[in-house]
Parts: sequence; C-alpha cells; structure tokens
Amino acid sequence: MTLAAVDRLVHHSTIFEMNVESYRRRAAIERKQVGAGRPASYATPKNVGGSQSSEHPPVA
Repeated sequence: MTLAAVDRLVHHSTIFEMNVESYRRRAAIERKQVGAGRPASYATPKNVGGSQSSEHPPVA
C-alpha cells in the first residue's frame, strides 16, 4: 500500500541526485572537533556510592 502511494507521488516527478557534501554531516564533524556538549561530570550520577542523601529520604 505504501509503495503504491510513493509510486503515485514520484511518477511524474524529476529526481535530482546531488553528489555534494552534507552540511549537517560537516556541522556534526565540526562540533565533535570543538568538543561541544555537556561536560562528562554532568553525565554521571552523583550518588554512585549508594549512600542515602538527606535531600531525598528513602522510600518505604
């Protein structure tokens, strides 16, 4: 069913194949090189040792 719908849409269309570099890929590579994103300290849980914090009492 889906294939028939796509076939109807592209039947009279012209498809352009463009062999150029993707601007999204280029931006992702630049972000990776710059090191953008959160620092690793925020990505790890703060309560690793298992001790209970006074801020959040244990659930009974």
